[in-house]
Amino acid sequence: MFSTQQGISFGLTDDPLFFCQWLERRELGERGERGEQRGLHDYAVISPPLPLWLAELALKAAEKTIASAASGRKARSRAVSAIQKALGQWDIQFSGHQARYSLNSPYAPDGGALSLSGCATSRLPDHLPDQDALEMYGAILSARVLLEEEALGEIRKRHRGADERVLKALALSGKATVAAAVGVGEFGRPVCRRCGERSRIVYQLCPHCGRQCFLCLACAGMGEARSCKALYTFAPHAPAPQQQSPLTTKPPLEPVLLVQLTAAQEEAARELTQLFKTGCREVLVWAVCGAGKTEVAFDVIAAALNAGLRILYTVPRRDVVRELAPRIRATFGQEKLTELPLPGSELLPGTPILLSTTHQVLRFANAFDLIILDEADAFPYYGSEMLYRGLQRARGRNAMLIYMTATPDVALRKQVSSGKIRAVCIPARHHGYPLAVPVVHRVKAPEWSGMPGDLPDSVREFLGESLKRNAVVLVFVPTVRDVELVGHALAEFGTRYGVAADYLHSAREERAQIVARFRERTVQLLASTTLLERGITVPFTDVAVLYADHRIFDARTLVQMAGRAGRHGSDPVGRVAFFSSTFSSEMQQALSMIVSMNEEAGKRGYLQQL
Repeated sequence: MFSTQQGISFGLTDDPLFFCQWLERRELGERGERGEQRGLHDYAVISPPLPLWLAELALKAAEKTIASAASGRKARSRAVSAIQKALGQWDIQFSGHQARYSLNSPYAPDGGALSLSGCATSRLPDHLPDQDALEMYGAILSARVLLEEEALGEIRKRHRGADERVLKALALSGKATVAAAVGVGEFGRPVCRRCGERSRIVYQLCPHCGRQCFLCLACAGMGEARSCKALYTFAPHAPAPQQQSPLTTKPPLEPVLLVQLTAAQEEAARELTQLFKTGCREVLVWAVCGAGKTEVAFDVIAAALNAGLRILYTVPRRDVVRELAPRIRATFGQEKLTELPLPGSELLPGTPILLSTTHQVLRFANAFDLIILDEADAFPYYGSEMLYRGLQRARGRNAMLIYMTATPDVALRKQVSSGKIRAVCIPARHHGYPLAVPVVHRVKAPEWSGMPGDLPDSVREFLGESLKRNAVVLVFVPTVRDVELVGHALAEFGTRYGVAADYLHSAREERAQIVARFRERTVQLLASTTLLERGITVPFTDVAVLYADHRIFDARTLVQMAGRAGRHGSDPVGRVAFFSSTFSSEMQQALSMIVSMNEEAGKRGYLQQL
């Protein structure tokens, strides 16, 4: 909706009766509150049976055309012509359904096929929610970005009889904006309003609207975003401040830690909280693998809670959500946390902490004052422009964004070097022992025939020494073909020592069971792709990386894989070996990162003597 120079408010609607009812209530309410007679208000309403994205194009065309119209009647005529022309480009015929509305003549027909004449305001069905109801609905949907069916689903969890008119009332009252989930942007290119994608969009016959429309493939896994579907963006809800007397003021919340922080963790926690209090916008928490970076963030979360702010803690995978949720609840209280995807519960209004997978940021806008992005260098966030856009949209105006990772990418490190992002370093693990420095073994390429049993002698020696000390061994390889071949070779090798071996990649359906057997040590030799480079801690684990110079293994990946060794206090060192025919630059960078962190930890006095 927009206003012309002639004082006419002009807009498109698929429900003119509802719009007029809302308009009548709003105008009369404002007049009653002010106790004065307002001037005449004239509204032109066009109600064609158009998909939302075409209605947007029509309204944009009308707005450009009638801005210079000399009279109200001429403005409406030009609007219809502009709409006809805009829709004609998409082979859509439009006859010009329109009606005129004013406070003195509520529903007077004005030259259109749509007639509202004879409909008195008093006879309109009362579907409008009152102001209190709108506030309640606005709180439920606060700062969310949802498809119409998703938004209705959230409301119906509390009020079964709610329908789409609730959403329309929220939009008309300014508590939400609505647009086609996939619309036509600049230069006529389609764009997904949920994820910002412009390339992975197809134009196809739609089973929902029965017409040709646009579908976004980039975020289809979260529910289909189509040009015929409405996407609602709800404004952040601002609850009324609670007045407290000095006698009822609650003491500041203190996190109830389940573990004792090390000196390195305590220093990092203090530094991070101080940066938050001084208004720092972006911080990198650079922590070595196994440093316990999650607990370091609890002090800054407490500071945000004491300030009445909203917090998002986002992680790459669902299993990490399930693992972290009990720790956060035990630290801050059961009522403080909601998880997404929802484990049989609902997102409660007023819940200050949200723990979610990274893709869920696409469902929020201006929602959070503190965002903690764990494993910022990992899939799916790393290299995803879609998730980057979603994260920036989910941030509040002055929100602090904390990147947490053991292996920041080059871009993050450059921003730290330039001073654009502050850095907090945790160079030592919780047990206080240095990181295991990989030993590089040069293996000639002809030795890698890929046949079962054809493990190089240096690999066999490494595996044998690990088994002698009763360690389990993670053997990383770059490809699915390699992992199956090496898995068979490990099985043949293991028979000599009386141990079981297996292999793992993303396509194996029983991968959860295989990992469980490795944790239980019923499988002692496990070949894996990069699937297990993160998120696994097993005591007495050694690591071997085969084909370490392969292009798929960058420095960050090599550091993460090496970080699977020595994580547990019962075996704080571990053994790591890289096997390759060359000494690649990525291998050099990985070794340099590990050695420099050990040196930094030593300088700060965090390391124990071996």
